[in-house]
This record gives sequence, structure tokens and C-alpha cells, in this order.
Amino acid sequence: MRVLHPQVPAGHSLTTAVNTLINRDVEHSTANQCWSSEDQLTDWRIGLGDTRADGNINPPSDITLTYYATYLSTVRCVAPGTIANKLSGIQWAWSKSGFPCVVRDKNSNTHPLLSRCLKGIRRSHATEEKFRFDITVPRLGAMLSILSQANPELSAVEVTCYKSVLTNGVYNMCRVSEMSANSTTFVDKARRVLGRDVTLKDSEYGYKIRHSKTMCKFRQTVTVTAHANGTATCPDAHVSAWLQVRRLGPDDPMHHHDDGSHVTRDRIAKVIFKCLSHVGWDPKGYDTHSMRSGGCLSALASGSGMTIATLKILGRWSEGSQVHWRYLKSMPAGQLARVHANMGNLRAGDVTGNHRAEFRTRFD
Repeated sequence: MRVLHPQVPAGHSLTTAVNTLINRDVEHSTANQCWSSEDQLTDWRIGLGDTRADGNINPPSDITLTYYATYLSTVRCVAPGTIANKLSGIQWAWSKSGFPCVVRDKNSNTHPLLSRCLKGIRRSHATEEKFRFDITVPRLGAMLSILSQANPELSAVEVTCYKSVLTNGVYNMCRVSEMSANSTTFVDKARRVLGRDVTLKDSEYGYKIRHSKTMCKFRQTVTVTAHANGTATCPDAHVSAWLQVRRLGPDDPMHHHDDGSHVTRDRIAKVIFKCLSHVGWDPKGYDTHSMRSGGCLSALASGSGMTIATLKILGRWSEGSQVHWRYLKSMPAGQLARVHANMGNLRAGDVTGNHRAEFRTRFD
């Protein structure tokens, strides 16, 4: 930090002693990198005239850091991981002067505006589509059966909460942002699901999605429905069980922990990864979007006469979107087996008669 205590001369031995002591909680080389990251930010801010009248600099705001991260990415062409490391160094450096909430708040959550900017930077640097395994219904069932054992830190109520999240995510093909809060202490009530957005009916429930990046371009909210199916992964049963023990009010986030803190993307990811590791699957090939892609694949494999057009409606893809093809890497094994069985039972009349009758214009 350029100025630790303005009343102490820069060359004073006390200043040197203080700096020596506060650097000892990390490796010397790491501390130097952290101070260097803050010095680089300070130089950039001085160049912009972002200083006080006395020449000192206030702690950077989330807006300042958002612009700085953008500058590093677009002007300096710094890699996303390096930008994140620099911000961590800035956070550490300012915390030594009594400002611990520069980059992250007191709950260690990155400030929302900066978080969205960093997410955009990571996406802009993505050179190829990340391979992702799907959490299909059979995999979902295996995860639900060991969720409490794999996550012993969760209470029984919290386990019920995450079972609701996982089953709803697969059956309704939800994006994780459609089921979680922005952070453990903050929720954008105009975009994230609240308690009053879930309504129970006979053998089904309605789930209002306040913001979807596709459908909500045309209407404010989208309500999806999940039906009971009497299985171990029944979404209606798990959501109903959660609503019976849910403690927050109707205008609070739908999913929460016992202490009232909100369920976030990171918390959902940790639960998923622990379940996968407990079952013996490598969690590196999965992420929270695996629920959405797994629901898509499971719906197609269900043998319910699902068409791509219907699938796009259920998954809330825009009319011209081709994203769903990334999930359908191959025809599900069960469906392919049924196709081959039906092919083996074909008769000559089935091909020449029925096909011609249905597609006569193709042969005339």
C-alpha cells in the first residue's frame, strides 16, 4: 500500500517494522506479489486522476475494480486467471490497512458487479467448448441416495433443501441461476426465485422463473411445471418436502440454510462435487449446468415421443438456438436399442406401403 498511516513518515523505522510484521502471514514472495498488484492498481488510478486532494487514495470501489479488470483484459490482454490472482492480491493488501471488503464482502463473496464482469472475461477467453458430463435421472438417483453421507456438514433440513434443488434442476432443465441467490446474503428479487414463486397443486407444482436469458426477452416471467412420478427422484415429492420445512418468508429466496443464508451457485456446486466423489465419479467432468443438460438428455431418452421442438420449449431455448445439440452428443443407448429392435421387425410392406403413404410426395 502506498500510504499505510499518513501521520508516520514513510522512512520511519516503525513503518518498516509494521510492514515486516504484516507480511509474515504469507510467504515473502507471495506478499511481494500482492503488494505489487496493489501498486499496479494505484498507478492506474493515479493516471486517471482517482486521488484525493491530499494525494492519498481511497479504497477502490467495486465499480473501479470492474473497470480495472476490464482494462487488464481488453487493453493489457491479461489472462482471466492472472486477473483473478491480481484481485486477490489487492484484497489482501487492502485488508492489511483495515479494509477487508474491497473485492469480496464479509462473507467472502465477490461483489455482484465485479463477479459478472469476471464471468464475462472468462467466457470471452474460452477457445473451445468445455466437455461436460450430464447428470441424467439415473445419476441423480444415485446422488440423492448418498447426499447426506457425502455432505455430513449439512443438517437434515439442508439435505432436504438440496434434494429439492437437484431434482428440480434436472426435471425442469433449470440453469443454476434460476434456482439460487446472488450470494449468501444478497438476492436480486426481480431475477431470482423466491418462496412465493413455487406453488403446490395435486401431484404437481408450478415453478416461476423470474428471469431466463431466452424466454424472458418476450415476457417477464416463465412458469414451468413438474409432475409427480412416484420414483425416488420424484421432483414433486422433494419440492413438497422442502416447502414443509422451509423457514424463510414468501419474499425471501426459495432455498436457504438453517442459519438463513442463501443457497448459491458455489454451494450447489460443492454439494454436487461431493456427491459425485462419494459415488466414485470424477467431479472434474461435471458442473452445475450438468443438471440442465442431463434433464435434456433424460427427456429425449424417456421414450415419450419427445421431439426436438418440444424439447426446446421445455428447456426454454429460443427458437433459433442450437445450444441443445451440444447436449445430445449421441442418441441415448436405450432409445437406440428400441430403434434397432423395431428395424429388425420391419416387413417389406412397412417400408414400401406405410412410408409411401405418409411421404407420397417424396416418391411421386
